[in-house]
Amino acid sequence: MFSSSLMPIISKHLSLKNIFLAFVIYLCCLNVFHLPRAYQRILAQNKGISEYLAPGTEFMDFNPLLRGVKHAGFMTNKAMSPERNDGQFLAAQYILAPVILDFNASHQFLLFDYTDLMSAYREIQRLKTQPVYINKYGKILVERKP
Repeated sequence: MFSSSLMPIISKHLSLKNIFLAFVIYLCCLNVFHLPRAYQRILAQNKGISEYLAPGTEFMDFNPLLRGVKHAGFMTNKAMSPERNDGQFLAAQYILAPVILDFNASHQFLLFDYTDLMSAYREIQRLKTQPVYINKYGKILVERKP
């Protein structure tokens, strides 16, 4: 296939190190050429996501409604164990301060963070409270009328 005079030249330049280097350069070039297309694909997939939600954003709507309130209840059907807690209680407490939240259902105002609206509605009826405001995140503020 090759003449005997070319073999030393070919074997000198086709060392394992040179083959590996050529392969790495090839992969880098391949990635550089495909990166813009991949970036455009990611942007197209995330087009519907308009904002990053900072912790507690879901509860900001309730600030004006709880102005002057010292204590409010926080009701949830989510797991509140340290291992499974999604942090919504702490995020709500942070955003709604100086209102003090606790898990007591006897307060005049209760904030509901339920996994679904039907479960929250059943609990609202059971506690004989009235919804005051439901925000776009499914969080509900209810009031106990005297």
